[in-house]
Amino acid sequence: MGSLDEFLQFLTPETRLDLKVLAVEQVLGMTGREEGRTLLCQNLKILQHLIKLCSDKVPGVARDSCLALVNLSGDEDGAVALLSEEHGISQNQGFVRQMVELALDPQSPLADPALMVLSNITRPSQLTSEILSLIVGDDRKDSYDESKVFEFLERVIGALTSTRHNSVGANLHYLGPLLSNLSQLPVVRRHVLPVLFISSVIVHYTLNIIFFFIISKRFILDHEKKVIHRLIPFTEYQDSLVRRGGIVGCLRNCCFDTDEHAWLLGPDVDILPHLLLPLAGPEEFDEEDNNKLPVDLQWLPEDKTRESDPDIRRMLLEALEQLCATKVHREYMRERNVYIILRELHKWEKDRQVLLACENLVDLLIRKEEEIGEENLHAVEVPEDLVSKFEKMDKEFLEDK
Repeated sequence: MGSLDEFLQFLTPETRLDLKVLAVEQVLGMTGREEGRTLLCQNLKILQHLIKLCSDKVPGVARDSCLALVNLSGDEDGAVALLSEEHGISQNQGFVRQMVELALDPQSPLADPALMVLSNITRPSQLTSEILSLIVGDDRKDSYDESKVFEFLERVIGALTSTRHNSVGANLHYLGPLLSNLSQLPVVRRHVLPVLFISSVIVHYTLNIIFFFIISKRFILDHEKKVIHRLIPFTEYQDSLVRRGGIVGCLRNCCFDTDEHAWLLGPDVDILPHLLLPLAGPEEFDEEDNNKLPVDLQWLPEDKTRESDPDIRRMLLEALEQLCATKVHREYMRERNVYIILRELHKWEKDRQVLLACENLVDLLIRKEEEIGEENLHAVEVPEDLVSKFEKMDKEFLEDK
């Protein structure tokens, strides 16, 4: 630890350029090894100096400092260390906002590594709420000024859906995972799912009619926003697996909101074919089966391929399973012959986690409602002993080669 403290004198903006470049290169090299990352995360002053050097006037120093933070934040312990309370809320807020501005500034050459840092530090669920509060300048971790949250999300989604937001060559693909991580929070899903927020407005109507009317008018009644409509096309975005996976993760998280299932499956959004199409292959079906499928899945070409990434296939299946929470929507799935797409996927699939997700979904669709016996599966409280039993069964299935 002592040697690292001596190293600090070379990690300042005022340090002689050649020494500073060498010091930052040494630190970046350390972050490529687990023992090096562990050692660095134990020295909070080193982390603070690296954060400051991300804004250094020398491009190479700023880039290597930011890349070091990418490697450090890739481990959960590193993400926690970067946001340690010992830094103080002012320091943490400065760090997070610095990464946001580097990520979203159209002229920023460090947009991609800054986005990787933000994606990494928002991945641990215990940090996500804290980071959003730091971004919008709110000391409350579970309650926010929603107008500021929506303003920030508009910047994120605007950059994500723009073809050339960054003018200096950054691809911004990690906006996808960032949005996926943030969508763990209900306040973020409210921006993607406007109907849910309208419900919130009604619930709080008598408490603060003026505030909620202003927010709802600005973000909900503007039909041109249609945030989820702007995200759905990315389920088949072939230029980046990272961006595609992040958007699918966001949509999957939105499907946990049971109150929104009717809207998601209805004609305004019609999410079902967008979740199913990446899971479909080139298999041919008879006319009767084809006619029951959503139009976008009928008579697919012979060269149709399935989603190549198993994690994305799993998330698509998990989203579909969430949409089966209520009886009316399970029936909706059955009427649209979802089962035959899953049947062919199961024959083709090799990944055990995807197979498990597929079988869980098929089990809901092939069983009769009398056997299921519940209108809303999300309302069912499963005893702890059964949870443990099911988890053990899943583990045994995944380990069965």
